[in-house]
Amino acid sequence: MKSLFIIFLLAVRCGVAVGVIRQYIYVNTIKDWPDAKSYCKKYYRDLANVTSMEENNRLVASGPGSGWIGLRKGFFNRSEVFLNWDSSCVTSEANCVYTSNSGLWYCDYCTNIKSFYCDQFLNLVKEKKTWEEAQEFCRTNYTGLSSVSSETSLRQLNLLSVGTEKLWIGLRFIDGQWLRVNGERLESPVSMPSCPAQPYSCGALNTTTNTLQILNCNERLNFLCY
Repeated sequence: MKSLFIIFLLAVRCGVAVGVIRQYIYVNTIKDWPDAKSYCKKYYRDLANVTSMEENNRLVASGPGSGWIGLRKGFFNRSEVFLNWDSSCVTSEANCVYTSNSGLWYCDYCTNIKSFYCDQFLNLVKEKKTWEEAQEFCRTNYTGLSSVSSETSLRQLNLLSVGTEKLWIGLRFIDGQWLRVNGERLESPVSMPSCPAQPYSCGALNTTTNTLQILNCNERLNFLCY
């Protein structure tokens, strides 16, 4: 089962409980390594960082194929960084690292093009707000409301949601289409109604059924920031 590991839980900001997890996102678009890194920084956090075999297994499970990850030879301290590359990468003249379907890492020239993996940190905020209030809180204290791009990321988000049935996420019906708060359209396989009735135009994660749900934007829920 594709899932995400809970890294830690802590209390911050005047008693508001916040859970933090790392989410991996497979991007099925081919780019060279620098452009892939720029894309991930724009829409998520960065090219995927992998610090353990457990994280490596989860990254591979989050996508259907091989792709760039956020590692370049010569830009790390070998004693502190988890490495899972094939022996051929050690002697290769190529510097940029990509994961294979098996989970082993290989090196290739940074100017070659591949699909890639991004990551981001998600924060569960246990303070009930309207969708607009949640969006403003996330923008002020983090980056924004978290987004859902696929059934895989839906399951990943669900793991953090223990103790609350519904959560606001960064999804809203605007100008005739469902948009994530980072401006990207919501693509299949996640399906939403094509013409929701106002004010039922905000997206939430139902943690009981592990599905997306359309709710009144003025309803007060806990929420996920990234």
